[in-house]
Amino acid sequence: MATDVYYTLGERASGETKVRGSRFIGYAAPVEGREGAGMFIQKISRQHHDATHNCYAYRVGVGDDALFRYSDAGEPSGTAGKPILEAIDGRRLTDVVCVIARYFGGTKLGTGGLARAYAQCAGDVLDRGGKVEQFLTVRLMIAYGYDLTGVVMGLVSRYGCEVLDTSYGSDTTMVLRVRQGGVDAFTQALQDVTAGRVKVLERR
Repeated sequence: MATDVYYTLGERASGETKVRGSRFIGYAAPVEGREGAGMFIQKISRQHHDATHNCYAYRVGVGDDALFRYSDAGEPSGTAGKPILEAIDGRRLTDVVCVIARYFGGTKLGTGGLARAYAQCAGDVLDRGGKVEQFLTVRLMIAYGYDLTGVVMGLVSRYGCEVLDTSYGSDTTMVLRVRQGGVDAFTQALQDVTAGRVKVLERR
């Protein structure tokens, strides 16, 4: 399995689960970082300001940069936020947030019933959003003579690089986003094909 592959939600989604009179209204969205997750949580919490509870979980980042957070928002400990996070992790998702607004229906569900209801609602909403494959990438800045444009662009296309910016002067400077798993092969190909005439100015 490629080590530069991860998965996130394809699109925003929502759905409702009803259990013994209580309504669980779930929302999920792909996000960038904890700031994006926090903004989404605040938005849904304001939208459902009259809900009995607004519980959530999110996971963002990959590898050493990964972090997560969850909240039971007043529900018994472990019955809401953790089941939502487990639904996220069970689908191997990251850069995703899920918020569930609960409207109490008058009948207590017990800790087990609550956990199952939150897990079911979160799972249903996440499945509705779909799952998309993403890749860890590296940002490269390269410089080369104008006469090498055709050769360089051929390699950019072959390795599936994304051109972020191009500027022209005595040399052409190009900023690229390259899949992490292929960056070494790409930079080596640049050197091989152009006899070292392409300079890598930045790699991060």
